Amino acid sequence: MDARSDPKPDPGLLPAPAPPSLFDRLGQLRRDRPRVSAPAARGDWIKAALLFAVLVAGPLASIAINRITIARAQDGAAEARARRTPAEIATARIRMGRAVLAAAFERPAPVVVLSRLAAVLPVDSRIARVGQRQGALYAEIATSDPDRLRAALRRDVLLGVLRETGQRQGDGVIVVALAQAR
Repeated sequence: MDARSDPKPDPGLLPAPAPPSLFDRLGQLRRDRPRVSAPAARGDWIKAALLFAVLVAGPLASIAINRITIARAQDGAAEARARRTPAEIATARIRMGRAVLAAAFERPAPVVVLSRLAAVLPVDSRIARVGQRQGALYAEIATSDPDRLRAALRRDVLLGVLRETGQRQGDGVIVVALAQAR
C-alpha cells in the first residue's frame, strides 16, 4: 500500500498539540462562569442610594457654605461702613482723589504725546488714525519702513509710553498700530 493512500498517519510522526492560548483560556473561563440572574440584594440598593446621596450632598453643602460665608462678609462690610465717622469718610475720599490725580499725572496728556509723535515721525510716515481704546491713546501710523518708525519712536523718551500692538498692509504702505501703555 502507498503511504499517500493511508488514511491514518503514524502517531509518532505528528507534533504534540499546542497548549491553549491565553485568549482561549480566558474565553473558556467566561463560558464556564455561572450565570447570575437573581435580583440584587436589598442591601446593595441601599448602599448605592447612600453613595449617590453622599456624592450629591458634597457639592450642595459646599455651595451652601460659600453662600453663607459671602452673606456674612457682606453684612460685616455693611456694618463697618455704617460705623465709620464723617472724618474717616472724608479722609478716605481725600485719599481716593489723590490716587486719581497721581494716576492722571503719571501719564502724559494725549495731546502732548500726539504733538511729540508728529514731530519725530520720519518723512515718509503719517498719522492715519487717532482715538481712544479702553481709556488709552490709540494711533495708527502709515509708513513705508516700519523699522525707521520704530527707531524714531525709541529715540524719544516721552514716546516710550506707546507700545506697538500690530501692523497690517495698507495701500502701498504698512500701517503700524500703537497704543499707550497702561
